[in-house]
Amino acid sequence: MNYDEQIQLATEAAKVGNYAEAALIAHTILAASKPSDEFHAAALLILARSADIQGEFEQVLLHAKAALSLAEAHHHGYLKRRAWNLLGTAYTNLGSFDKALEFYGMALAEYEIIGEKPAIAGVTGNIGIVYAGLGSNDKALEYFGRALAAHEELGVIPAIALVTGNIGTIYKNLNSLDNALSYYNKALALHRELGDKFMAAGVMGNIGLLYQDLGNYNLALEYYRAALAVFEEVEAKSDIARVRGNIGIVYMSIGNYTVALENFSNALATHEEIGAQSEVALISGNIGELYAIKDFTGYDTAKAEEYLCKAISICEKIGIKKNVSLFHGILAELYKDLKRWEDFAKHINKSIDVEKEVQSEEIRKQAEKFAIERDVAVMKKEREILSIKNAELAEKNSQLKQVNAKKNEFLGIAAHDLKNPLNSITMLATILEDEALTLSREEFREFAGHIRTQSKQMFDLIIELLDINKIEQEDTLHDSEIFNVAECLNFILKKFELQAQSKHIHLVTECDDAFVQTSKTAFIQILDNLISNAIKFSPFRTSVRITATVADSILRISVKDNGPGLTAEDMSKLFGKFTRLSAQPTGGEHSTGLGLSIVHRLVEMMNGKIWCESEVGKGATFILVLPAVP
Repeated sequence: MNYDEQIQLATEAAKVGNYAEAALIAHTILAASKPSDEFHAAALLILARSADIQGEFEQVLLHAKAALSLAEAHHHGYLKRRAWNLLGTAYTNLGSFDKALEFYGMALAEYEIIGEKPAIAGVTGNIGIVYAGLGSNDKALEYFGRALAAHEELGVIPAIALVTGNIGTIYKNLNSLDNALSYYNKALALHRELGDKFMAAGVMGNIGLLYQDLGNYNLALEYYRAALAVFEEVEAKSDIARVRGNIGIVYMSIGNYTVALENFSNALATHEEIGAQSEVALISGNIGELYAIKDFTGYDTAKAEEYLCKAISICEKIGIKKNVSLFHGILAELYKDLKRWEDFAKHINKSIDVEKEVQSEEIRKQAEKFAIERDVAVMKKEREILSIKNAELAEKNSQLKQVNAKKNEFLGIAAHDLKNPLNSITMLATILEDEALTLSREEFREFAGHIRTQSKQMFDLIIELLDINKIEQEDTLHDSEIFNVAECLNFILKKFELQAQSKHIHLVTECDDAFVQTSKTAFIQILDNLISNAIKFSPFRTSVRITATVADSILRISVKDNGPGLTAEDMSKLFGKFTRLSAQPTGGEHSTGLGLSIVHRLVEMMNGKIWCESEVGKGATFILVLPAVP
């Protein structure tokens, strides 16, 4: 039997739950193959996939990372993409959503480059799962909808069934229960038609959750038990633990606390064994809530406090905020019953404030940064004034008046642009303060998101105001050096990979071997602005082309997008301050109108030229010309 046949056997064994057989075949391949062989990495991925099905996510990371290292070292592209996908899945299940999006994003970008439609559809659905875990239901529906359309076009029934069930879950999260049940039933019928008991069990568990939310506990238990029987048959640890946790919640709801604790304890032990920290936090919170029930024969305030504090600690550590407010509230009620008023006040306030913590911290840091930069600028100006001789004071005073006039101009425009987001933040903060006890967690999250968006707009405007104010007060660039244009361009492009990937934009580069002597910092800032704008104004699933050529000791760099192009009116005011052009960002991004003004000023200081060539509907090309080093 050759390696291909062994890989196929091991893969099929893992799919049907024969994990021992899959592991035995995989280890046989590992022992017989060299690390440079693609079969070696493929065997590691089989072990990772088998661990994923069993819910052993730390093992998934171990094997998938080893496979990825070999795949990258020996240029096995398809195995590298499979490893990225498995790592994304593992990090999703472990609650590390930022890492999950990072690996899924890399996989999706490469699949789109090679045009592998089934893989594109699969990873798109996985990204939907990550956004669902983050509570971003709109984003999740967007990605699930795209995945479903792609799978339907390809006619892949198992994938259609899977994504249909995921859409049902999002509708359940949105409290659209009729839509949720409709999608769940469609998914269940498809899985049963395919004879896939494992996936059908997953959908049955979700239907159980839906009936649990509706208060129909008998039907909920019926679906949970049916799902549990299948999961126990295939020894799917993670799924067994999750269903037992849900059964525990049902029994707690109907007052059968002893059976509830039995199921919770079983679920907690399994989740701790496989390292699923987000699930450990949830079950710990449930157990804490159970021990705080006075009607429970095992009522124990010390244990309630212990488990609730554990749940809060884990949630805060891994950055999952959605349950923190709930657990603080339960803990506050416990302290209220114990007449521990100081602890009660502390935790009820924490329950209200937790949704605002991240935003408040970000705004505070931005304000501190602005204050420091302002103080440094003031100190620099004071030192300059003190060093001026008495004979030069009149001239300097005149210059300061001009600077002050420009500052006042900036402040007037900035005040106008800052007023609306400040009013919005004030209004939202007032609502959060006045209605804190009546708002739902979803409403807290929505308001916090609005505050984040508005504060980010204010922060971007302030940073660009500081940049242009600093640039316009200087006549020359002081940090000139000779550097390689290609190396610098590669450094810049790496910063924009994620921004481009989020809009499925392909960055295409062509660069001659060229050197220039100028400010490297200014050069990077110019290209940053031009490439960022090109991505910002380009539609999804297009490309941005960056070329750098040298002829007759002149470096010519062009950045071409596929956006809506510029009108004649736009072209006439392109490099002005606070310019508002007819074209709008295609992904809801914010534009201050200062970036191109900064670029134009920097290019002048570098003794270069910049202009734009564009027609409406045909994109725009920004061209930068600088002297090259012979």
